[in-house]
Amino acid sequence: MRNCRGRFFVLAKLNGGRRSGATLTEMKQSQSGKLTATAKISNSWQGADGFYAQVDVSAKNNTSKDLEGWTIKISVPSGTEISSSWNGDFTMSGGYIIIKPADYNGTIGA
Repeated sequence: MRNCRGRFFVLAKLNGGRRSGATLTEMKQSQSGKLTATAKISNSWQGADGFYAQVDVSAKNNTSKDLEGWTIKISVPSGTEISSSWNGDFTMSGGYIIIKPADYNGTIGA
C-alpha cells in the first residue's frame, strides 16, 4: 500500500459562508475498501463575503494493483461552494465534494 503521488486541494466557501457550523477537522472516505481518502482543513479565514477554507485531500491505494477511474466523495457542511481546486476535477453534488482524476493523474499506483 502506498499513498498516491498527487495530493488534491480545494478552496471552498464553507457552510454558505457562515463560520458557525463550518468546522471540518478531518474526514475519511473509502471506496469499497480499495481507496481511502483523508481531507483536512489546512487553512481557514473570514473573507469579505464569507468563511473560506483550504482543504487538503490525500488518497491511499489499499490494493496491490494500480487503481484507475477512481472517484473520491467527501461530505462537507451544507451550503459549501468550491472556489478553486488543483490536481483533480472537482464538482459539488448535494452535501459532497466529488473529486475525479485530472488528465495527468488518472492512476493511483499500488
